[in-house]
Amino acid sequence: MTTSLLRQGLEFYRWSQRNPIGNIPSDVAKEGAGENRIPFTHYANSVPVYLIFCDLLKKQIKTSASILDIGCGTGRNISFVKDTAGKTYDYFGIDYSTACIAFARSQYKKHGVIFTQHEGKVLPFPTSSFDFVVSSHVLEHIPKQDAPLYVQEISRILKKGGIAVIGTPNRSFCQDLFSVNPSENKKYRLVLPHLHEYYYKEISLLCKKDQIFQKIDISQTTNQICRALMTKGADTIRPKPGIVQTVKFELYSLLRQNNVIQDLMAKIGSEWMIHKMNVSYKDLLGATVLTDEHPEKGDNFIVIAKK
Repeated sequence: MTTSLLRQGLEFYRWSQRNPIGNIPSDVAKEGAGENRIPFTHYANSVPVYLIFCDLLKKQIKTSASILDIGCGTGRNISFVKDTAGKTYDYFGIDYSTACIAFARSQYKKHGVIFTQHEGKVLPFPTSSFDFVVSSHVLEHIPKQDAPLYVQEISRILKKGGIAVIGTPNRSFCQDLFSVNPSENKKYRLVLPHLHEYYYKEISLLCKKDQIFQKIDISQTTNQICRALMTKGADTIRPKPGIVQTVKFELYSLLRQNNVIQDLMAKIGSEWMIHKMNVSYKDLLGATVLTDEHPEKGDNFIVIAKK
């Protein structure tokens, strides 16, 4: 079954127009705030996880519930969910970045989400604290050896019957567009902060490990506009035979060692490609589809886990 997220994407677009994120400080941007660094990938990959999560909450009949966003970043997306889901639930956001949490508390204070800073492998909440958990594009930033603990912690803090929605890139249509890179050599990463991206079989085994959830469903999101942008962008600078391409790749590798230059190249390059394709961020937000068919062929995995 395939479902368009056009309605939800436009709902987010209208909400973000009413609640502009404003200027993102440099200490927030350097933490990888997708809204600032590479907006097109943020809108096509991270935001849809929240759109799906929001739809899930809208369908709930609970009169009270506690919600946690793990890796909330600037706080924008979970604030959107709280405003849009239409539920009088308690919302919390957590992130390791002190700068991001300070920004979230300031920029989205009126929305009523409680934001907490925490850095550590073990989440600072008692067992069975939350009814629903969302974690969008955090898993790939965690060392592979720590991923089982991360998933276990999500299960631990969920109440019995609670549901977690976890989004993460499909390695086949992210890292592998640039270089297969089985050794995770930083030089050959498409996205430098991504410590490990997952294939379908990997993410399935990870979430089913030790049977910590009673039910696991893995679907996918695909955004053809984003895929075209990612494919063209990666092909431009990826390592491949030829003197010109080798020089281009080595120069790119050298320049992106500087975070400021890396962000500038990524943003200017993506903005140029969007302009060349004659698409807007509004178009991008409406182009994502969710399907449970052939999850190994999507841009991102969407794991819905029930405890």
